[in-house]
Amino acid sequence: MSEQPDIDARIAALLADPQPARPDSAFADRIVALAAYDLSTRKSRRRAFIQVGREALGLAAVLASFAFLARAGPLPAGLGDAVGLGSPAMAVLALLLMWSIVAARGTVSASR
Repeated sequence: MSEQPDIDARIAALLADPQPARPDSAFADRIVALAAYDLSTRKSRRRAFIQVGREALGLAAVLASFAFLARAGPLPAGLGDAVGLGSPAMAVLALLLMWSIVAARGTVSASR
């Protein structure tokens, strides 16, 4: 029967109120850093998708202009070497200009 007080003391020690937990500042700092990293990767991913979309749109415009030029016939004989404002070559030039503006805006906004 001498074992009974020893067991009671062990059970009382196990069921006693634990010491209050102290806040773990290192863990909180890691969680804050992880949240900041997650936010920055989301922003980077969004910027990358937007840039890829812009470049794909510009490439589609250039490909469409080349397809348009492939279907267009030669210049009429009366015009000679003159390229009119309504010609397919001017349309391609306008599309290339728009594409360069979009590409330039993308590089300017990416450098900010």
